[in-house]
Amino acid sequence: MKKLLVPLCAALLASNAAYADSYVRAAYSQATYDDQDLSISVAGGGGTLLFDGYDHGSTGYFSLAYGMSFSDKISAEIELAYPMSDKESDSVAVSAGAPPAVPGTFELEAESLQLSINGVYHFMERKEGGLDPYVLAGIGIADNSIEGQRVTLTPTNFATVGDGDGTEFMYKFGAGIGYHINDKMTVDLSVTYVDAGTVESEKVAYGTTPTPFPLSEALEFELETINYGLGFSYAL
Repeated sequence: MKKLLVPLCAALLASNAAYADSYVRAAYSQATYDDQDLSISVAGGGGTLLFDGYDHGSTGYFSLAYGMSFSDKISAEIELAYPMSDKESDSVAVSAGAPPAVPGTFELEAESLQLSINGVYHFMERKEGGLDPYVLAGIGIADNSIEGQRVTLTPTNFATVGDGDGTEFMYKFGAGIGYHINDKMTVDLSVTYVDAGTVESEKVAYGTTPTPFPLSEALEFELETINYGLGFSYAL
């Protein structure tokens, strides 16, 4: 994927010599996660632990994009999205693969640094004071990581899972509407679906003692979000 993105980025930047209508866009978005059912499996026949109903809440993103308008309707951009992540804790149902489940809490911190190339289609021509409804789609790479995974049943009955990271293919699509303040500046609101793949923990966990125990199946976290964004663009 990196071999694909590098020449595409270079081509987009180089095309500025042929197309004068370039712009920069800064945005803030709130990425919301769906509930997930997580699990780990202990090696050596130790069984599987399920953590059902974990809601990671939402993560703020700051993004910066550089783009070119190839016509009044079509533009393309390179975008870097940086996460402002925090550790999120939520109530879960903990079980050993079968009822009964007992209440507990699960927490982790997830990050996804995303680099994408986006194509944008504008439904209306640009004019001062005019609206700008648009749709977009993009592909790229995501540098994902999770850390601080911990399930707690009581203050003295808990387990932590090793951190994890990895690079994944990502894609996005969405829609928005902008408002052209003048011939240079535009503000917009957008809703975007982003799938940045998954990230797995290390195959090791720790209980109430410092001795680690190996896992045959790591904890897997999905980085799939709906992003609600506010952006500001400036034509160069």
